[in-house]
Amino acid sequence: MTTTLREALSDYGADAYLLTIGADGPHTSHVTVAQKGDGLTCALSKSAARNIDGQPSVSLLWPPLEKGGYSIVINARAAKTEADYGPMATLELTKAVFHRPGVRTEPGEGPCPSDCKTIRIG
Repeated sequence: MTTTLREALSDYGADAYLLTIGADGPHTSHVTVAQKGDGLTCALSKSAARNIDGQPSVSLLWPPLEKGGYSIVINARAAKTEADYGPMATLELTKAVFHRPGVRTEPGEGPCPSDCKTIRIG
């Protein structure tokens, strides 16, 4: 199993779903991320940019590569910036895991009762 963020993104690719929370509830948008140091950056939709202004805690989700496989879930703190082509986010990663529902196949790495494996961020 891949254990570093660089390896995970090499396998899963740069396309993910960004989950934000706004005054009217959750919002999901497709983003393409790029690694920048120990963090990530991505362009933002207008809704995601507005949501990050009010609530900078976000999550990224990569679906499993195959049926029954692991998803990647990353939690981060987003800082919005403006680029020539629109709003961008710099994401300071706080937690990254491979996750799949079901019973752990080996000793777990945290309190999650599902089959989760930590991804090293730095």
